[in-house]
Amino acid sequence: MIAAAAAAAAGFGPSSSNARALNAARRPAILLTGKSSGATLRPGTIDGAYRAVGPPGKLPVSDVTIDGLQAHVIRDCIRINGTRIIIRNVHCWMLPPPQRTMHELPEGLHIKSGDHIRIEDSSFEDFQMSLDAAVYWNGDGVAVERGVSDISFRNVSANNNSDAGFDIKSPVSMDGVSASGNCRNFRFWSDADIGTIRIGDVTRRGGSSACAGIWVGGSPGQTGPSIRIRNLIVNASKPLKIVAVQKGNASIRIDRCTIRAPRGSELLKMQKGLGSAELGTGCKVL
Repeated sequence: MIAAAAAAAAGFGPSSSNARALNAARRPAILLTGKSSGATLRPGTIDGAYRAVGPPGKLPVSDVTIDGLQAHVIRDCIRINGTRIIIRNVHCWMLPPPQRTMHELPEGLHIKSGDHIRIEDSSFEDFQMSLDAAVYWNGDGVAVERGVSDISFRNVSANNNSDAGFDIKSPVSMDGVSASGNCRNFRFWSDADIGTIRIGDVTRRGGSSACAGIWVGGSPGQTGPSIRIRNLIVNASKPLKIVAVQKGNASIRIDRCTIRAPRGSELLKMQKGLGSAELGTGCKVL
């Protein structure tokens, strides 16, 4: 078992010499190793670490639960790869200033590979970059790479990140998710099965990207990602593109909408003749 007491005994904390050494070495406050498999981690509070929890390199773990973490970090909160992972009651913020190099790309939660992964009752905020005006500004609350399977999010929010709240490149199941104050609140590159999703304002801080409430990366082939939303709730104070499909085909189905957005907003933008859209009750912008 890994416990908060073990981390405290090791001297992990914002004022310890160990914390300063870990930050200089780009090491996490709590290191996941092969011995971490089968562990339940209850980290408590971590302030000022470069990264709160993570493995050395791409080491996978299995049967790990992280339950109960509040962290203010310099770059990342959690990086994890593996199978049968539960992340619950985790709330993370990135400390200012924004990162200024892609070598220090900030992400609240980053999952490179794995399967059977559950994220619940958590939030990831303020993971930001500030780069040259002509380049793409990254910085995501949650990032899931291609090749991850059987992953779900329940009651998770991601706000005020410079790129995406959620950047999801693998098929995903979601319910009770929300994002606001990101350039692209949600980014989907693969199939998504979603219950209730809440969209707030989008915020462009700089860089070359265009913003949207939900951005979908279409496929240039005959079929693209299928996005099914049962309940879309939009509450925006500024005009926005609510759903934007780029780069090809996608299938969009939204069963029910509750939309509060000002004049000039656009519900769905996709290239004519590519993909399909089915919009249900309340799915219109006045």
